[in-house]
Amino acid sequence: MWRERGDIERATQLLEEALTMYRDTGDQALIASVLTHLGFTFLLQGDLERATAATEEAAAMLREQKHLSYVAYALINLGWIARHRGDSEWARALNIESVRLLLDTGDKLSVPEELEGLACVAEARGETERAARLFGASEALHEAMGTIPEPGERALQEPYLAAARSKLDEAVWQEAWAQGRVMTLEEVISYALEEEASE
Repeated sequence: MWRERGDIERATQLLEEALTMYRDTGDQALIASVLTHLGFTFLLQGDLERATAATEEAAAMLREQKHLSYVAYALINLGWIARHRGDSEWARALNIESVRLLLDTGDKLSVPEELEGLACVAEARGETERAARLFGASEALHEAMGTIPEPGERALQEPYLAAARSKLDEAVWQEAWAQGRVMTLEEVISYALEEEASE
């Protein structure tokens, strides 16, 4: 709640307190959950070292426990970290693994977030119209599923969205965006996982 309100400092404090308490109990599932949230919170602060450490620990614990849908959330964080480090190829690989885990576990509600991640990767790779389609598809899926990205997610996406839009003529942008919005979930997933864009 505090993170969504923009009070990252208070959110970090509470998550760190929770982590200490859960480490005392030894509950691995809860420890991993808090580490995943803490990793994202560190990411929003720009602290990539602590974000990486927390998220990698969470991912390892979750894989060991075979909580695959939760592994997908950790991979979302790691994808953002990779993008911040300038490694769009690694980010793409993480996003694709996360999408596949979400689909395998039936968790479709988080797919739009992964599509946004892949849209950012596309922009970083110079695939601007592909980015526009994926952003449009993600927006439409959020609306259809009734999900709303938290402000932190929006803040992470915004530079990529703005960069992609600035590189295209407005009419081209609108057309690509509209093409994405009418894709079915199956179509956009297939499109998102293609190795190369069909520009």
